[in-house]
Order: sequence, then C-alpha cells, then structure tokens
Amino acid sequence: MESTAIKLGDTTENPRETISAASMRYFSVTCAMSAAERDAVFRIRYNVYCEEFGFEDPSLSPERLERDAYDDSSIHALVTHRATGK
Repeated sequence: MESTAIKLGDTTENPRETISAASMRYFSVTCAMSAAERDAVFRIRYNVYCEEFGFEDPSLSPERLERDAYDDSSIHALVTHRATGK
C-alpha cells in the first residue's frame, strides 16, 4: 500500500527549496482578522482542546468556541490545507 503522507521538505525536485517554501505548496497561512475568522480559530481550538484531547471542559464553552483571557491581545493564524480547504 502506497503512503499518502505529505513529505514536506522533500527536495528531490528542487534541492534548494526550504521546508517552509515546500509547505506553502500544500498550506496557506492567514491572520484571523475578522470576527468570522477568529471564530473559526476558536472553533478549531474547541474541537482540539475540548473534544479531541479533552484538555478543556466542553460545558464551559456552550457555543463550541474555546476562548481564553489572552485572545483579545493575541494574533491568531489560520493554516488551511490548499487541496481540501480545511
């Protein structure tokens, strides 16, 4: 069975390409500036910290957005897989 893993930094085709340059072929990075983008960040955090790993109590975030005291002074980034948009 052939692996479907993305091999970041595989420099076979371009030996001078850096890992970060190679990753940009697969992912886009944007700053979450709008309320909708920030909510997307908080929703992902909820999925990871409350549901997937159970680090946070889901009942503390009934709107399914995980937030903390540092969010108002933080810069949030969204990393999106180019092929799937997720």
